[in-house]
Parts: sequence; C-alpha cells; structure tokens
Amino acid sequence: MHAMKAKTVFPLLLAGVLLATVSPAQQPVRERYWPWATFQGDTTAYMEANWGRNTSPVYPEGRPLKEFFKEFEIPITAVRFRLYDRVICAMSLYIIPYEQLMALPQEQRREYAIRVQVPLDYAFAAAKYEEQIPELKNRNRKKLTNIYLPWKPSYAEILGDITYVYVVG
Repeated sequence: MHAMKAKTVFPLLLAGVLLATVSPAQQPVRERYWPWATFQGDTTAYMEANWGRNTSPVYPEGRPLKEFFKEFEIPITAVRFRLYDRVICAMSLYIIPYEQLMALPQEQRREYAIRVQVPLDYAFAAAKYEEQIPELKNRNRKKLTNIYLPWKPSYAEILGDITYVYVVG
C-alpha cells in the first residue's frame, strides 16, 4: 500500500515542482524601462536589462519594432538583412560605425549585433520593403544572403511594424 502511494504521489510532486520552476511568474521579466543614463556607458547591461532574454516573457507574442525604436537611446549605425530567396528571415542592428563594422572579419561582426529575433510565422517578404530600401531588390536567390547597409533614420518607420520577440541574443 505504501509503495502504491509513493508511485502516484512522486509523479504529482515532480510535475508540481516542474510547473513551479518554468512558470512565467518565476522567471525574471522587464518590470520597467531603464534609461541609458542609469548604466554609465555599459551598453551590454543596458541591452540586457531592457531587451535581453529575461524580458521576453513580458511580450510572449512579440511586439512591434516601432516600440523598440521609440525607446532605444543609443544611435543605430548599421543594419544587416538576412534573406533567403525573397524573404527576410532575420535582421541585426549595430551601434558601431558602419565603416568599422565592414572592416571586421565576418565572424567577428556578430559580436556587435543586436539580433532582431523574428518568429517564423512573422518572416516577412522583402518585396514589401524594396521600394523604400532599393538594396533589397532582385535578391531572388536560393541561398542565404546577408546585406549590410548604413542605418538611415527612415528605416525605423519603414521597419516599425515588424514583430520581434527579443533583441539581445
């Protein structure tokens, strides 16, 4: 009888502990926006506090980039579009000067990236943006292509409706 109780109670106890540890209420979330001045020039701490992995449970369905652009206080200097065929499947934003970024070897560029994680069901067609960002035209290739561009303030408006889950990866 005692062994039978243990067989039924243990799985319930294990399930309860598992639910308690993965519950969104138990995970750290962004409670408020922390201004750039709070971090005394520490870009990494600023990014993690406001847009890091810990903040993603606040917006489980994602949020539009226009909200990010409205709050983000560090100047964006470059953008990378990652395209496959005619679909933009990822973006990265940079806060180091475009010329400096392009002088880096390809593998080192990712160290300076603010990755915009776009959920698969939100991958967006490049054609929608080709008129306003001509560099995206004629990218009908069956291989992954990266396009690096200097940032233009107009991109914040053009790309503002794209949904992202979190930015710092």
